Amino acid sequence: MKHREGEFTGARGATMYYQYWEPDTPARAVILLVHGAAEHCARYQHVAEYFATHGIAMAGLDHPGHGRSEGVRGFVPKFDDYVETLGLFHQQVNRDFGSVPKILMGHSMGGLISTLYLLDHQSEFAACILSGPA
Repeated sequence: MKHREGEFTGARGATMYYQYWEPDTPARAVILLVHGAAEHCARYQHVAEYFATHGIAMAGLDHPGHGRSEGVRGFVPKFDDYVETLGLFHQQVNRDFGSVPKILMGHSMGGLISTLYLLDHQSEFAACILSGPA
């Protein structure tokens, strides 16, 4: 499995942290991971490892105020900052992975963020996985 990490600019110009976990062969799909409240994307490394063994990459970001991303811990001025930041990350993933099918996966609060994002972007995903959505 290959691992990459970096930063991108999220809502309100904040610096956001992300990680990519990729199979050793070309990915046949990419999962965009949207974690829950008081979490971070590294918590899902074991999930990424599982999918990588099946030829699927995972791209996870730390939400504003979570993990290694900038912001007041557990706070955003507007909930839409989460959705906007996901949109900016989605654009980056599209640039980095091209036409590989995208799957959106949200857990807990990430399920709510994913659902709100899907209202305008459903056609851009091959599938969506919601785990205990808020």
